[in-house]
Amino acid sequence: MTSTTTNESGIINTIIKFKDNGNKLVKAEQYDDAIDEYDKAVQQLQFVTNEGQCAGLNAVLYLNLAYCNLKLQRYVTCISFCDDVLKLTDDKNIREKCLYRRGEANRCLMHIDRALQDFRAVLEITSTNKGALDGIARCKTIQIIPFENGTAEYAEVSAHGLLSALCCYNRLEYITSNVPPDLMFPFVSEGLSLLMEMVFTDDLKSGTLINVMEATNFGAFSRTEKMLLEHNIIYDENITNQSCNEMAFTEALFHAIVQRRVLKYRKALEILESKKEQFSTSSTIPQRLLFLLEKCFCLKLIRLEESTNGKGSAEHSICTIDLLREATEICQISLNTLKELVIDIQTLIIEEYFQQKQASMVYEELSRLVYIGNPIFQTHFWLQIAKHQLSEKRMLEFIACLAVAGYAILNDDNVLQICDYYLLSAKAHLYEGDYDGFVGCREKTDRLLTETLFKNDYSSTAAFVFQYKTMIAAWYDEYEALCIDFSRRSRKKNCNLQAEKLEREAFRTADWRISRGYVTEEMILAHCFELQSKTVKIPENCAYLTYKISGFYNKGKIDCLIFATEFHDLVRTDLDMDKEKLLERLAPILNDVNKEHTFEQNIDEIKSKYPALYKDFLTPIEAFLNEHKIFNVKIVSSDDFYRKVLGMQTKQLSEKDLLIPPEHCYIQYSSCTLKTNGTIYCYVIFGRQNIKFEIIDLKEHNLRVDQFLDNITFLAEGFNERPDDNSIDKSDTDVEKWTRLRKEFFKILFEPIMVHLKQIKCIQIIAEEELLYIPFSSLLISDDDEKYLIDIFEISFVLSAGFDQLYQLNSLNKESNVSCQLEVFTTETVHPEFEEEYGLDYSLVEIIEKLQHEQIPFTPHSSATKEEVEIFLKSRIHSKPSIFHYAGHTFYDEQQVQSNYALSGCMILQYDNGKERLDTMLYSNQIANYDLRNIRLAVLNSCSTLKGSSLTRSGHLGLARGFIIAGVSTVVATTIDLETNISVEFAKRFYKYLQEGLTISCSFTRTIRDLKELKDYRSPDYWGPFVLFGCGFNKLNIDT
Repeated sequence: MTSTTTNESGIINTIIKFKDNGNKLVKAEQYDDAIDEYDKAVQQLQFVTNEGQCAGLNAVLYLNLAYCNLKLQRYVTCISFCDDVLKLTDDKNIREKCLYRRGEANRCLMHIDRALQDFRAVLEITSTNKGALDGIARCKTIQIIPFENGTAEYAEVSAHGLLSALCCYNRLEYITSNVPPDLMFPFVSEGLSLLMEMVFTDDLKSGTLINVMEATNFGAFSRTEKMLLEHNIIYDENITNQSCNEMAFTEALFHAIVQRRVLKYRKALEILESKKEQFSTSSTIPQRLLFLLEKCFCLKLIRLEESTNGKGSAEHSICTIDLLREATEICQISLNTLKELVIDIQTLIIEEYFQQKQASMVYEELSRLVYIGNPIFQTHFWLQIAKHQLSEKRMLEFIACLAVAGYAILNDDNVLQICDYYLLSAKAHLYEGDYDGFVGCREKTDRLLTETLFKNDYSSTAAFVFQYKTMIAAWYDEYEALCIDFSRRSRKKNCNLQAEKLEREAFRTADWRISRGYVTEEMILAHCFELQSKTVKIPENCAYLTYKISGFYNKGKIDCLIFATEFHDLVRTDLDMDKEKLLERLAPILNDVNKEHTFEQNIDEIKSKYPALYKDFLTPIEAFLNEHKIFNVKIVSSDDFYRKVLGMQTKQLSEKDLLIPPEHCYIQYSSCTLKTNGTIYCYVIFGRQNIKFEIIDLKEHNLRVDQFLDNITFLAEGFNERPDDNSIDKSDTDVEKWTRLRKEFFKILFEPIMVHLKQIKCIQIIAEEELLYIPFSSLLISDDDEKYLIDIFEISFVLSAGFDQLYQLNSLNKESNVSCQLEVFTTETVHPEFEEEYGLDYSLVEIIEKLQHEQIPFTPHSSATKEEVEIFLKSRIHSKPSIFHYAGHTFYDEQQVQSNYALSGCMILQYDNGKERLDTMLYSNQIANYDLRNIRLAVLNSCSTLKGSSLTRSGHLGLARGFIIAGVSTVVATTIDLETNISVEFAKRFYKYLQEGLTISCSFTRTIRDLKELKDYRSPDYWGPFVLFGCGFNKLNIDT
């Protein structure tokens, strides 16, 4: 026997060994590991010289790989392997198995005609093959191929196929029509709309409810509340005490629905609970039914809030199902003519059981269906069934449910429901391996939200924060996780370029999610506008004019936006009208936008031809136009202005690479799968096409999620390590734990990415939720307890990479060293109640004296009253650039009553005799309403100024956020309470470095490094609480 024959025999034995290993793993249902073994065997085939033997082994291995991919629901890959097998062999046994597996994959991809062809080919080999016979039967159950996708016929056949498989089809009543139901009340199901018609017979109340439902569907919560106030429709405690006649029940339901729609669901539930007994005994049947359903809707929102905050409980679900069962019984017995409502209630029950993961109860409820109405318009029903089928991994049925839901989904204009549908569709594209379709669904969601929820309210209102935190962020969490899942699958198939593309897409999704937590704030939008405006070239002595309603309302005061090459400004007018009236009045002088930016409208000609329009619209800005020598204008609608004048320029900017200086990078820690899977997605961003990605798995560090979060809390609270401080009672065990955790967090969060940071000196961190509490600066990178992360990097936090880019691009072409007036505010005396309650009976003017001693030029406000600070903030609109330094007292958890903003935190300002406590408190909510873009830096050198009483995915809702919302691009804040001495030491060093011409980031870093070298402040508990938030690249020269 030759050595060649011996070697080939050894290779074949190795191949068979790998194949046998794979077979064992298949039996253990470890399909990914089995694929690895089969791949090893395939790689050895290149050394087999006998072509026939090589083809035979190859066919068997590819057949096994097809089976594994079928089990893993990688249907496209399965089909590809099957195609290769059929080319390699004529062995009937192998071909029979191969054709069956390809048929199953085609069936799951809804390629029904191809699946039937494969199953019939199997029967030609073995006419009794049970799998093929069953496959044909299942294909015929849901045969939708003769009709074009998206047509009513396609949806109808799909619906009936699904119903025959899921329900007792023989007894099911339904109607057939291509005409959608005519609903009086929008964005709700047919049965609920009909029920509301029975309850609200008064045209005024019906009309108001319709307006409320339309506005809140598109996210206009603040506008809705303003509209209700104008009509004196407010929540009144007396409602709960009114006499219980039929009108009183209708009134209570009206107020409850309004409160729930503006997401004040706890108030809505309070109204309903106050009349619980009376609704049970004295109301009409329709009123009783609507009471039960409204109570369910409130409980669902409360459960959603609690589950998002980590306090989920099955109690609300059980209560909700009991209420829905009662409603079903009442409807079937006492209101049997309203069959449409029964299917609506049963859909809600199915939704509850699905959320409780009770699959058997979902099927039991489906078996109870006796009326489905017109199935192609039961969008909510099909979305719930689609989610359930996906959870059961019944991909054929899942995709069919989406096909039915997709027919009418866009007709309803229900924004939240459409977003739900897009997410489910993205999952369908993912299973099919369709990257473009997957990304397309996310982009559709982006566009829809941009045109609706992100266009109609401010990002930090209580209602928007709830919707963002519980729904919008959750959608983008899933999109991001799906991108990474898709990427990992691509890497397993050695499709590394596609995997990197998906990781970049995941980062863009995460960046978009965080950015949308801020983007609709007016002053942040102004930063966006400033950047866009630089790219539009307008001739000299010309300007665009557009008129818009102030804020996000359809009616109100009119603002004029003047836009020229060298400047832009917003001028308030005294006009007050709605959008429709505004466009009607402006119609004679409105112009279309063209690419050349031509300006044919002469101001004097407008004055001569349209004197009334000139008086109302141009007289308020006449002085401004004369001052800037504007003679020709083009007046355009606000929609055309933002879409056509600025729109294309924005797109061009977004396609350019990120502006990241050498030796700098962003590091984003995404928490989208932290609480569900114990993983953190980490992106290191060097450019739009240069992103490094790592998955941090807590299980690899023997940590549960709750342990990890508890450790963050322990680190974030902070304590002094000085043994001579009797006020601090911390055991050695706590000190050792704190040191250990600082090392552990470095190992978890930074060790995996340090290989990418060898040339980096400045890192900008984007962290979500609890990850923001981690004291990154004080993480220990060495075992000798001497070297911290701040020793090797400049560290700052940014809102998001997208927003930081806006601030940086806005800084281009400006002075590299901006002169700013430093204004320092502090207090000598606070209100006696604060002195007594919190022990604040000491003056804070020491910082004024220390800064004067350091010869730092500044304007002191040593006894700053609320009035003085408000006057200063209000005057920033037309002021020179300034630095705002606050060194007084603050409370991070104080919240202003009766404010739409969800922010907490306030400044405690100077007390003058006779003042009320409230008159010395300036809240974050109030600060957020100012235009503070001319404050280039806010130093909130007080206690816990970064924190808020609550978190959202885009960060803390505290005092610092109030300044950011108001347009301040950079904030120095603190995470815990500070001692006065460390505040003073920080301030005098920080401003000294700014005076020397260093950037804000560099000045901040050097200050921290100086402090940690001082004997009295060596502990990270002193310097660790200071954080730099925002754009730190600017240089600010303190004006003398």
